[in-house]
Amino acid sequence: MKQYNDERLVHIYVETESSDAFGEIMNRYRNSLLTYLFSIVKQKSVADDIFQETFIKVVQHLKSGKYENNGKFSSWLFRIAHNVAIDYLRRSRDSKTVSGSSFETQMALCPAPADVDINQLMQEEDSKATLRSLICQLPAELSEVLVLRYYMDLSFRRVAEHLGVTQNVAVFRIRKGIDTLHRMIEKQHPAVHLREWAAA
Repeated sequence: MKQYNDERLVHIYVETESSDAFGEIMNRYRNSLLTYLFSIVKQKSVADDIFQETFIKVVQHLKSGKYENNGKFSSWLFRIAHNVAIDYLRRSRDSKTVSGSSFETQMALCPAPADVDINQLMQEEDSKATLRSLICQLPAELSEVLVLRYYMDLSFRRVAEHLGVTQNVAVFRIRKGIDTLHRMIEKQHPAVHLREWAAA
């Protein structure tokens, strides 16, 4: 199943309800989606629950024919996740429970080794988790836009549409997020600078 793109996997699942196809989709987006959800709710257990609820809704939408192949599946998936996360925040009676997660809770999802080599972090496949850990430590509105821009590879316009803000606001948050991330890295590793991807 790994050789198939998202649209092919969706087609296989819709036609045959293949658990292998659906499992491949879940595994393919597990890390990036959990990172995105955590950037909003700041609690690992809540992010895990919303991840599961998101895919329940994905199944419901696919079976009811609500998914149309007129765009990237990943964008559609993340819109569902975003809406589920926002619904959770709206239902929450105590906003401090949502935003006031402890350092230990953040580290459960985003371990950040103190001796990481940032040059390797930006270049090696195995170092992507460490980069995610730094992004997860940013304020929610900054980590969210960086995940959308650099993990989901959305354009500035698509980021703005996803968040329901103007493109200028989206660009401002992205630039602010990059600048904050740059300062975090420089504080831990003064001789190291972010690679060009973060200046795009």
